[in-house]
Amino acid sequence: MWGAPRCSFSGDQGRTVAVRDGPAPSRTVARSARDAPRLPDAGASAPEEAPEAARRPRPPRPRRWSRGRRATRAPLPPRAFLLDACGLGLSGLALRRLLRACGRPPRSGFRVNPAKAAPDVLERLRASCGGAPPVPWCGSGFFADGPPGSTALGRSRPRLTGEVYCQEATSMLPVEVLRAALASEAGADRGGEGRPLRVLDLCAAPGSKTTHVGAGLRKGSVVVANEPNARRARVLRMNLLHAGVSDFILLCQDGRRIGDAAPALFDAVLVDVPCSAEGNVRKYPGVLARPRESDSPAADPGSLLALQRELIASGWRALRHGGYLVYSTCTLNSRENEAQCRWLQGAFPCAARVDLAGLGFPRLATEEGFLRAWPHVFDTEGFFVGCFRKRPAGAAGAPAAPSAGGPEPGAAPR
Repeated sequence: MWGAPRCSFSGDQGRTVAVRDGPAPSRTVARSARDAPRLPDAGASAPEEAPEAARRPRPPRPRRWSRGRRATRAPLPPRAFLLDACGLGLSGLALRRLLRACGRPPRSGFRVNPAKAAPDVLERLRASCGGAPPVPWCGSGFFADGPPGSTALGRSRPRLTGEVYCQEATSMLPVEVLRAALASEAGADRGGEGRPLRVLDLCAAPGSKTTHVGAGLRKGSVVVANEPNARRARVLRMNLLHAGVSDFILLCQDGRRIGDAAPALFDAVLVDVPCSAEGNVRKYPGVLARPRESDSPAADPGSLLALQRELIASGWRALRHGGYLVYSTCTLNSRENEAQCRWLQGAFPCAARVDLAGLGFPRLATEEGFLRAWPHVFDTEGFFVGCFRKRPAGAAGAPAAPSAGGPEPGAAPR
């Protein structure tokens, strides 16, 4: 303990400072007068203010938005999502990249419409779309790398006139897969090249994939677009007409019944089923917080998994022998993707899986031959695509005659 004050003195501003004895240091000044704040003299003039330019804060540096985009929120996925990602082979640095990619702002895209686009449409859009880098898997697709929240593309003249169609880059995958499968069939059988096609889009609204199909239809072909919701069906019709697609038939029916109403009628069927939409976490961060349904469709007939199987079965019954069915979702978990594809092969012995790695999609292909677009690989939304061919009647593993009924919707695989 220090002892009592030995002496005291007043500083030049009248502050009293005590000096005490102590063990170390021997003489310690608690607070010197020179450290006290200086008060201006009564007769002194006020200091000159700094010029306005010096007080003005520096403007923030412009942020790059075309490449190297940073996460705008902390990725906080639930445990079930992390377990699904690890079960699909992601771990360590790859898992960290996925989580960071899920926190970035969404990346827009568009597709050039060959039926309406002028030759210089890309040159007119490059300034507002960050150079419009191409989509790797679609020759007519481009990224719209504008500032986050920019509406320049949506309000542009090419978009309003139908020269381009605003569409997510991964949403172009199903139609590109279908084109590659049909092209491989035409290459193997020259007699079928150029034949008109009947294409069914079972879950068509709002029309991204239907307009994509319609843009490349052969002469005399027709696309049947189905949407059970009347309001969404009106939007679908408007988008088809806006894109210049004329050879289409619009249905407003339950997709689970079309297979029985038109058995073995279509050369190609697109089944983009309703899903949990985990791949759209950039646009809708709340999708990962939704409660998870039962893993068994038989235990919950009204679940999303059961609806997906019913739509797959209906689309398969509507497909002719030798035709192709493309199954797609905008989710990442295996329950709605690989498990449903395995169910299709087990429920329908004539279903032959098409290896998509050999059709020009090696970077997206999985070990089983499906396609999965991870958000951190191409800086896109998440997506999954599987393709199956219905073996012709009499082929190995196929029934002798077409069966319109097929297995009961939601039945367990055989």
